[in-house]
Amino acid sequence: MNVLAIHTATPEICVAAEGDAGSYLISFKGKSQQAEEILPFMEEAVSKAGFSLKETQLVTAPEGPGSFTGLRLAYSAAKAVQFSSGCPFIPVPTFTACANDFKYCTNPVLCVMDAKKKHFYAQFFKDGEAFSPVLDISPEEIAAKVLEETKRMETGLILTGPDAEILASNPSFEKTLNTGLSEKEKINLQVIPTKNGAIFSIIALSKLLLPHYNTGNSFGIGPIYVRRSDAEISQG
Repeated sequence: MNVLAIHTATPEICVAAEGDAGSYLISFKGKSQQAEEILPFMEEAVSKAGFSLKETQLVTAPEGPGSFTGLRLAYSAAKAVQFSSGCPFIPVPTFTACANDFKYCTNPVLCVMDAKKKHFYAQFFKDGEAFSPVLDISPEEIAAKVLEETKRMETGLILTGPDAEILASNPSFEKTLNTGLSEKEKINLQVIPTKNGAIFSIIALSKLLLPHYNTGNSFGIGPIYVRRSDAEISQG
């Protein structure tokens, strides 16, 4: 199956394709998120995978959370491919993809992304299924929830997502997580950052969702934003 995935929800931009010639990934940082910069990488990825953009049979992208600009860019690019090829566009929740590699782990999983303004987006998973909504909270609040969940489940925790290392080294997070605990009582925290936006998990999950694809709603779907944009906030 010819599948194209476009991930621009974070500063690490990834484009991946799967086709008869195999899988191909392009990942880069440091460029501005502009549609004209993404198109050549999309064309290269599908060409290496053995098909053209018009031959795409499924296009996918992160549904959110993510940056406003990044999510809009991926959706715009994906819908352009959908329009030209007539293929389904199936977005996948960003954190569901991040947690997918750990669905067989016994410990709960916490996916995090830097949301700026001293907050992180965060969501808890177990066995690949979310057991919390996507949260927009401070490092201290995340640490408190980690303590609560690990105590309730009597387990350690896997910390993943694109900004797992940033949270793990945050002084407020570390202080709240460890204050008053002996070395024996401290949480067994495994920090495993998401690589390449978990883009191949996005592809795999989009294919699983394909049988439930609804053509009637496909052109009206949009990203899921966890918080309002600065423009919306300023307008009250």
